[in-house]
Amino acid sequence: MEKETMTKEAKAFLLPGERIDDLQRKGLRIIQSKEQFSFSTDAVVLAHFAAVKHHDRVLEVGTGNGVISLLTYSRYEPKEILALEIQKVLVDRAKRNVKLNGLTEKIQVMEGDMREYKTLFSAQSFDAVICNPPYRPVGHGEQNEKDHYAIAKHEICLTLKELVRGAQYVLKDKGRFYLVHRTDRIGEILSALRDNRLEPKTIRFVYSKPGVNSHLVLLEARKDGRPDCKILPPLYLYEEAGKVSAEIRRIYEET
Repeated sequence: MEKETMTKEAKAFLLPGERIDDLQRKGLRIIQSKEQFSFSTDAVVLAHFAAVKHHDRVLEVGTGNGVISLLTYSRYEPKEILALEIQKVLVDRAKRNVKLNGLTEKIQVMEGDMREYKTLFSAQSFDAVICNPPYRPVGHGEQNEKDHYAIAKHEICLTLKELVRGAQYVLKDKGRFYLVHRTDRIGEILSALRDNRLEPKTIRFVYSKPGVNSHLVLLEARKDGRPDCKILPPLYLYEEAGKVSAEIRRIYEET
C-alpha cells in the first residue's frame, strides 16, 4: 500500500540500496531497503490498535526502521516515544527516518537489547509498551540465512517470555502492553502475560479473508489489571474477491 516517492531533499537521507516510501499519513515517509526486513501490514494494524494517550511515555521494542513509532506519534502524539532496536543498521535507518520526518524531539531511537531491561531502564518508567516481535521460536519453520531477516522473524535475540518479563518491569502500575503475534501462539502469550501480572484486556483476531483461520492476533494487556477481557470483532485484511477490505483501507488512512 505504500507509494514510492522521492525528492531532492529526501535523497540526501539515503544510503545505497535504499528507497523512500510514502506512508500515506500526514506526509510521513519511510526509508526502507530490500536488504533488510521491511515493514508489513502487521505494523500498521498494531500502530492503529495501540490506544496510546497524549501524556504517555511509550517504549517500542524492536523498532526496526521505526515505522510503528512514526505512525503511533502521528496518530496519538504521546509525550515521548523511545524506540529500542538491537541491530545497528536498523538503528541508523530508524534515526534517519525520525529525522526525515522532523520528529527528533519526540522520538528517540536507542540501540539496545531488551533482555538487559534492568540495565537499560528504570522500573515502572513507561506508560505503554508496543511490540511487533519475532513470531517464531528458533528451530521452528525455515530460518533465513541472512541474520537481519532471521532476527526479525525468529526469537534469536528476544523470546516471548523475555519480552513479557521486560514489559512488566518497565511498565507503571496499570500501564498497557500492546502486541501483535501469531494466533497459533495465543496459549503461550496468555500464559506468559498472566505469569507476569499483565492481564489481557482486549483481543482482536486478524484474518487474511473471510472463511479462513485467523493468522494474527492483536492484544492489549494491563499491568495488575482486573480480569475482564473483551474480544473485538474480527479484522479482515481482504475481501473474498481478493480486494483490500474497507476497514484496512480506513486503517491506512487513519493510522
